[in-house]
Formats: sequence, C-alpha cells, structure tokens
Amino acid sequence: MAALAVDESECVVVMDTLWFRYPLVAQWETRVMAALVECKVMDVYVAGLLLSLKRIAPEEMNIYVDPEPNKLKYPCKMCHKKSCAVTKAYLLWRRLTKREPCNLMHGDS
Repeated sequence: MAALAVDESECVVVMDTLWFRYPLVAQWETRVMAALVECKVMDVYVAGLLLSLKRIAPEEMNIYVDPEPNKLKYPCKMCHKKSCAVTKAYLLWRRLTKREPCNLMHGDS
C-alpha cells in the first residue's frame, strides 16, 4: 500500500518506511508509476484527483483518488505551505494505517 500526494513542485509517495520524492518535470507520472510497479504496490491512495495516474496504472493496480480538495488545515511546520506534498502524504498514510505521529523533518537538503 502507498499514499501519494502532489503539490506545486513535487510528488511524494509514502510506503511505510520507504519514501519517494519526484520533482514535477516532464513524464513525472511515468516515473512514479514505474517505481510503484517495481515495488509491487497493489493499492495506491492519492490525496487529490490525479486521474492521469489512474489512466497509466497497470490493470492489477488499484488507484483510489480523493475528489475533495486537499489543502492542509494548517501550514506545514517545515516549509510553511498549506499544499505541502510531504505532509499531505504522511497524514494520508497515518490515516490509512492508523499509525502514531512522528517527527516529520523535510526540506530541500
């Protein structure tokens, strides 16, 4: 299972202890899907309505999109954006797996 979120600059995929961050450059959807296929992910939960991922997903992969707007209630403590993909993916993962919170450090480094 994977949780995926996108903001204006990157796509973040969370799979338990494995995280991917992809810049939003040409063909980023293809790169993300290739990584998900390589990791043999069967269920992908997307924070937002990314139908492009659903279209290119293999038949055996389930893509669950959320049509609701996915702005954060409060700005991210690290990057101060309400659209932070890292925080959105992390919160979606926590909600799906019912995990306890952890110290979420991220940045450009």
